[in-house]
Amino acid sequence: MASGALVQHAHGAVVGQGALVGREVSQWLLARVSDGGHEASFTLETDERFLRLRRVVGGTGSMLEARLPMQVTAGDLAQAVARWAHTAGLHARVHHDGAALRMTLTRPQD
Repeated sequence: MASGALVQHAHGAVVGQGALVGREVSQWLLARVSDGGHEASFTLETDERFLRLRRVVGGTGSMLEARLPMQVTAGDLAQAVARWAHTAGLHARVHHDGAALRMTLTRPQD
């Protein structure tokens, strides 16, 4: 995982991709994509202290909550995850589902 990509925060601070998508987050995302065969969709949420990634499939769901190094928006998180996904060999699509920000990660089929 490369940590050189940066996210420009609305208040002017710059957050490295590695600060938002650390080992715990990247391993959880990869595991959920593997659980789904080659694709998984997530809801991305942030507040002043935590990021939350939720995956719901049918009657089951899983969630990861991790402390943020600084306050960022769900859009900032989506940009960091998309950059990380590219370095991990995944395709990322961001879309809105009502008020929720959703992301789908896909592992290309060979």
